Amino acid sequence: MAEKIKIELILNYLEKKKMGKIEFAKACRISPTTLNNILANNENYRYLTLIKIAKAMNIKYTDFLYSDKIWN
Repeated sequence: MAEKIKIELILNYLEKKKMGKIEFAKACRISPTTLNNILANNENYRYLTLIKIAKAMNIKYTDFLYSDKIWN
């Protein structure tokens, strides 16, 4: 099971950019379903997906994590 992530970063980004979820998912090169799953249950993601989202937002993927600890 993956760590919880700061989904508010994604939601704030969407609001700031006035971007819809489908448009954002395309920019991230992920499916809208994957994005919705992450937003609904922020423990259900792959690190590669998180990296794609971070890249589209121009941030480090570790910014999503609540701690600096990536692996248990």
